[in-house]
Amino acid sequence: MNRISRSVSLIIRSERLMAERRMAVIGKQAGLLAFGILVAGIGVVMLTASAYLALAEWLSQPLAALIVSLVDFTLAGALVMIASKQSAEDEIKPVMELRDMAMDDLDQEFQIATQEVRAVIDGVRALGQNPMGLGNVGMIAPLITALLEALRK
Repeated sequence: MNRISRSVSLIIRSERLMAERRMAVIGKQAGLLAFGILVAGIGVVMLTASAYLALAEWLSQPLAALIVSLVDFTLAGALVMIASKQSAEDEIKPVMELRDMAMDDLDQEFQIATQEVRAVIDGVRALGQNPMGLGNVGMIAPLITALLEALRK
């Protein structure tokens, strides 16, 4: 029972840690996206105006506006791509392995408990069918073992 509670505790803690890391990455992504939007907004206003005025002296006005707009959108796109490549998977991989080990341990404990319960049920059935039989000595041992383990826990 102690291993079961430890495994459940490990599973809960690892799930919480994974969720925290994922939320931290989402926070970073949101911050980078907000910063990208802010930079794009400021860039569209300030850089567009100054670059347009500078380019309009050498090029036609529509061509100057097009060049400035393309530069602004390229910068905004680069920031959005950087934000979208953030991932928590590398950071939470060890926690996921710990959780999986705890799940496997819990599964093994349940399989062992199921086998013990089946042995006790078979022993009780055999005892009910032949209460005085000598063959029941081998069936009583798992019953006594399971009862002693239950009393210890």
